[in-house]
Amino acid sequence: MKENKPATSNSRQKWSHMTPNSTFKVSIDRITIIADYLTQKFDRIARDTFLKLPFIVESGDGFKVIDNSTELVNEGDNQLVEQVAYINVPRFQENKIRIDFNPNHSMDSEAGKWLLDFIANLESKHFTRCDIAFDIFNYEDAKNYRVWNFGQSQNLYFDRNLRLETAYFGAPSSKKQIRMYNKLIEQKRRHKNVPFNIENWWRLELQLRGKSIDAYPYEVKNMLANYYYPEWQSVENPSHKAIVYAMCHEPSIYSTVSKSTQKRWRRIFQASEKHNELALALAEVFVENLRSIDYQLHDIFNRFDVEI
Repeated sequence: MKENKPATSNSRQKWSHMTPNSTFKVSIDRITIIADYLTQKFDRIARDTFLKLPFIVESGDGFKVIDNSTELVNEGDNQLVEQVAYINVPRFQENKIRIDFNPNHSMDSEAGKWLLDFIANLESKHFTRCDIAFDIFNYEDAKNYRVWNFGQSQNLYFDRNLRLETAYFGAPSSKKQIRMYNKLIEQKRRHKNVPFNIENWWRLELQLRGKSIDAYPYEVKNMLANYYYPEWQSVENPSHKAIVYAMCHEPSIYSTVSKSTQKRWRRIFQASEKHNELALALAEVFVENLRSIDYQLHDIFNRFDVEI
C-alpha cells in the first residue's frame, strides 16, 4: 500500500498540537470473510488436521493461525507472536466458517501460505467486515483521547505508572468496536527496532461492517465524531469544571450517581470545549487514501473470488 499523506501545512497552521514530525497513516488491519462449510466436517477436519500443523493452536471457540517462523517473545505469562488469522464457526450460523486475517502481515510465512491456499479453495465466500488501523506518530496528545459514547462500555488498561496502554470502546460483540493502544510499547516488547525519529506511536483501530466501501468515509467520520478529550480548563463555572475533570480522570464516578445526576453531568460534559484536531486529521487522511484502500480490498476479493 502506498505511503499515506501526512497532514497538510495548512492543517498544521490551524492545529496547534501538531509538530513538524507528526505523521498519520491508515491501512487495512484485518478483513473478515464468511464461507460455506459444513459444521460437522469443519469440526472433524479441525481436530484431525488443523491441530497437527505447527502453526495452528486452539483458541476460544476457534483456532489461531500464527507465524511460527518468528522467535517467541515472553511477556509475563504471555507469549507475543504474530497472529496471521483466526478461524471459527460464527455463532448462530450453522454450516458457515468465519476467517479474520490481516492481508498485510506474514502472508509469505508457512502459515500465511497455508491460509491463502485454504481461502482459495473455499466456496461461496463473501466479505463482511474490514478493520482500519490509523498509526499516529509523534502526536503527544493522542494519549489523552477517548471515545465518549455514553452508554457504551469502555475498558482501559494502564501500566504501573498509571499511564494508558490499551483502551477498548464498545463490547467485543458490538458491531463497531474501537481499540486504541500504545504501539511503540508493543513494538519494543516484541524486540522490534523502532525508527529513531519516532518519539511516540499510537494505533487506533476501527471496525467497519458492511459491504459498501463507498459508505466507509461516512462510517469513519461518524466513529471519530466522539473521539476527543474535553478542555476542562476552559470551563468557567468552578463546579462544572470539577465535574468535567472528574469524568475525564475518574469515569467510574459517573456510574455511582443517580440517573438524573448523570443526565445533568452529561449535559455539562458535552457543552465543554472539545479538543478534536486528531480526529479531524485522521478523517482527512482516510479520505485521501480511500482509493488505495479500495484498490487493495478489490485486489484481495478478485484474487480469492470473494463476493462483495
